[in-house]
Amino acid sequence: MSTEASDAHLSFREFHSDREKFTDYIDQFEAYCALHNVPKKKEVLLFISSIGPLYSTLKQLCYPSLCKEKTFEELKVILTSHLEPIPLPNLERHKFRARKQAENESFNSFLCDLKRLSANCDFKTQERINEELVDQIINGVRSDELRNRLLKLSKLSFQNAVAHALADEQASASTSSSSANRVSTVNKVYHQNLSRRPYKTVNPPPPHFDRKVICFRCGGEDGHTAPQCRFINSKCTGCGRTGHLSKVCGKFQNFTKPKIPNQNFQKRPQFNKHCKQISSDDSFNFNNDFFEEIAYINKIHSDPHDKIIVKVTLNGIPVSMEVDTGSTYSLMATENFHQLRIPAPIFDCNVHLKTYNNASLRITKYAQVKILSNGKNIEGKLFLLDGKFDTILGRDWLYKLQLDWASIKKISHRNYPQLIMNLMADYEDLFSPGIGKLKDTVETLHLKPNSIPVYFKARRVPLALQPAYERELERLESLQIISKVPCSEWATPTVPVVKADGSIRLCGDYKVTVNKHLIVDDHPIPSIDDILSKMANNKFFSSFDIRQAYLHMEVDAESARLLTINTSKGLYQVHRLMYGVASAPAKWQKRMDAIFGKLPYLSVFFRRYQHRISR
Repeated sequence: MSTEASDAHLSFREFHSDREKFTDYIDQFEAYCALHNVPKKKEVLLFISSIGPLYSTLKQLCYPSLCKEKTFEELKVILTSHLEPIPLPNLERHKFRARKQAENESFNSFLCDLKRLSANCDFKTQERINEELVDQIINGVRSDELRNRLLKLSKLSFQNAVAHALADEQASASTSSSSANRVSTVNKVYHQNLSRRPYKTVNPPPPHFDRKVICFRCGGEDGHTAPQCRFINSKCTGCGRTGHLSKVCGKFQNFTKPKIPNQNFQKRPQFNKHCKQISSDDSFNFNNDFFEEIAYINKIHSDPHDKIIVKVTLNGIPVSMEVDTGSTYSLMATENFHQLRIPAPIFDCNVHLKTYNNASLRITKYAQVKILSNGKNIEGKLFLLDGKFDTILGRDWLYKLQLDWASIKKISHRNYPQLIMNLMADYEDLFSPGIGKLKDTVETLHLKPNSIPVYFKARRVPLALQPAYERELERLESLQIISKVPCSEWATPTVPVVKADGSIRLCGDYKVTVNKHLIVDDHPIPSIDDILSKMANNKFFSSFDIRQAYLHMEVDAESARLLTINTSKGLYQVHRLMYGVASAPAKWQKRMDAIFGKLPYLSVFFRRYQHRISR
């Protein structure tokens, strides 16, 4: 009875993919089972009842078998291979050797991440792992002085390298601390003063304080003073007085650009920012887990045109982010963060954001992530917003990352919405190279009664076109669009058409053979006026081109015999609808209308109309 009671109270926590790795969860589950002496036959039931929403995925992976019919080891292998596939050693070694110590990263954190990356590099022995760690410590440490000292040591073990690095870090921290103690005050910048009271300066800035001045006579910021201004004798068109221009006139506000709060004291205006001096013990610690601050972002939802999209890696997950120099912080919608399954810890915060239209947003969560871009590794905070928002790369990361601006400018005009990128990934077979095949359709060519087979010899191909011509034959044969035959009653010569990229489109000259004997299908082909009328009053357009369209339609065996082509490499039966067949346009249009005809705002047209529609 006591055993049954203890079994009834067994309970393990759910698996959360957004906060932990599955292998870590399995290690803790096995430790729990060992601690509570869970029998092997009950491990499966306990595991299934504990994993939560992951059970639906496990059920699909085990189908047609039931999950409870598997052993725990089998279930572990199934889920591990699905959630954490075996990494590629060469790729993991590249990540390992590209890892550098970030600007504000401690050596212990850097070393811990190096050990994590080395686990999947297949270094075989512990001795090899230690050697690789020593090499990467020398290559990746932030301090050049430490690197030089390590390189001078003839025999450097892993333990000695770690000891030297920790000692150097402690010495640097001690030096920085002693230097900081000799400074009585520091400058602190607030993004916005929340109170309506005038902001007071505790202590005036020292004489050597470097700041730009703004002239109250003309508003210039080139460093000249009011007595040196060339507009000292100019007459204001706003108030009529002499000594300043209308754009800085207090009585002519419509033309005021920078508002000068005090004309007797020249200072650079600080919009929504105030600077004061505070004592060092009142410093603002941005690294605290819980903080409150008001900052500004340029936009949340943006026009898809002229976006600058860069691809970065967040804790190993590739993410596309929009560069926004008007945003103080880097942002992501909470829903997108969980969908991408970025393995990063989430912390509480209290940040207030203001958008370009002065709307207020409050953020209560952020993720501490490791960012990789163009070989540059940094750590930063990714603030999470509730709702539908763009993923923004703000100034807090831009200051640290080294973006390839030449590449960004080159591709900025081809930024695709994330929805389209997701669709292309979900339906990869539609956008992959090669030629597809329409499902559930096989076309038949109908001959007139008493038709006599026609046989033509192969035509000579110009010497300059022969390599491309033969490559196209080989390509079509490898795709099983054509197949070689020893003989045929029907044989049509080919016509190689040179395309703009230098490749060959292979057409059959069927007008001298099959077309004379075909009963041509009749289906209305839309005119250019019909297409333009259907597109009238629309504002946004997109086009999808089905490459080599006719070759997507399969023909039956008898029709393949009729479409046999005669080439310089022999006879080939054609198993798809070939270019040059009289029935091809009507058959294709009929099939496209059957698939897309009922969709609104969509027109199917031939390439011959494309240049007219583009105009």
